[in-house]
Amino acid sequence: MDHPTAFTSADATPCTAEASASPATSASGDFPLERLYALSDLAEYGYGSAQNLRLRILAGKLPGVRVGSVYKIRESDLHLLAVPVVPNVEAA
Repeated sequence: MDHPTAFTSADATPCTAEASASPATSASGDFPLERLYALSDLAEYGYGSAQNLRLRILAGKLPGVRVGSVYKIRESDLHLLAVPVVPNVEAA
């Protein structure tokens, strides 16, 4: 499965997984930029609906950033969307 399109947080320029093999840095070179994912891309990959993700951001339950009128989620915050599943050993 292809990775969703990611954007750098400085200029919202699209970058692909191949293009971001080495981390991008800020214009001043002080710190690495982080990938941002569109809610629609995350919904396509099973993280929940874009509307649900947007509501969680607006409620303060999920950190997000706004680029223009579009909400995005930082790559480092994706772990907050995943819930570990512990298999029921007794049911097997």
